[in-house]
Amino acid sequence: MDTSKQQFRPSLPKAFTIIELMVVVAIMALLVAILGPSVSGALDHAKGAICGNNLHEMAKMLLVDGSTGGQHDLPRPSEWTEFINERGGEDLLSCPEDSGEKIVDEVDLSDIWLVQQQGGSIMFSNLQTIMDTGQSPEDRQVTRVTSSHGHSAESGQALIRIGSECALSRITFRGDVRIESLIVSQTHSCGSTHWYCLDDGLPDWRSRVATEFYRGSSDPDVFVMRLQGVGYNTKSPDFVLGYQQASYAMSNAVNVRRQRVGQLMLVEYKKPIAYIRKGGFAVDELGDDNTDKRGSLRTRHLGKANVAMTDGTVKGFTREQLQAEYDMYTVADPEGLWAP
Repeated sequence: MDTSKQQFRPSLPKAFTIIELMVVVAIMALLVAILGPSVSGALDHAKGAICGNNLHEMAKMLLVDGSTGGQHDLPRPSEWTEFINERGGEDLLSCPEDSGEKIVDEVDLSDIWLVQQQGGSIMFSNLQTIMDTGQSPEDRQVTRVTSSHGHSAESGQALIRIGSECALSRITFRGDVRIESLIVSQTHSCGSTHWYCLDDGLPDWRSRVATEFYRGSSDPDVFVMRLQGVGYNTKSPDFVLGYQQASYAMSNAVNVRRQRVGQLMLVEYKKPIAYIRKGGFAVDELGDDNTDKRGSLRTRHLGKANVAMTDGTVKGFTREQLQAEYDMYTVADPEGLWAP
């Protein structure tokens, strides 16, 4: 046999040694440490850009008449989400970052009046009633309403409707009462599109409520109940009562007509909770999830929160800038919608 020709065999790749493998892992870890914050910052910037674009589009809808391209009256803060929905902007009302993660960077703004949505309900355990603002405008005319411990009386045209759903009496209010939404636990729908009732009876509300009757200055023929007192839900909140939950709120300090240029109009916020404010109004305020703490506002995009101004521009405000801006608008009912 001719052995002068040796058979060719391909060489096998040299295996990594432990030291070489450790060097590769160390290099990869170093790259992650260097590039990780940049990638995370880029993602935060992208989310902030989407939320800011939502605000920009909604600001244009609110400020400019789509049919004429001209200015028009703003919707009331209690109606702005419905206004956006009617114009096909429902998807704009949610910021993509609202996926349930905990936001810890907040600024406390206890006296700010913001409104999140149109409809909603609020319950008072001492009155045994549900008040609902999500009703048809044709039923708004009324002259007088009284209520006490689940029993109600009326004069003038129909305002009150007492029902038996969920074995609870129901008082329905039309007009400009600013009750927007309430977060309560263990709720289910009672066959209605705009209110819920509890599986286990009334929620545990700590409430002190007195009633007075005021004439709405926007319509001299409309009398509505004005609430006085303070209250908050003491249960762990799981659901929002009302129509559209939004990631943004509209400032109640913005005039419906003749807005001041550069005034803050829309802002990102944490989560809606209804409060009965001492002094008269029930509003969908900025609120903390499980306490009566008020005024939590998100600065979630690289330490800033998006806001839309009355000139249509969108800006990013830090905690300090938000506080300074909001300090200018801490008076309830700046539009003078209520008059004794």
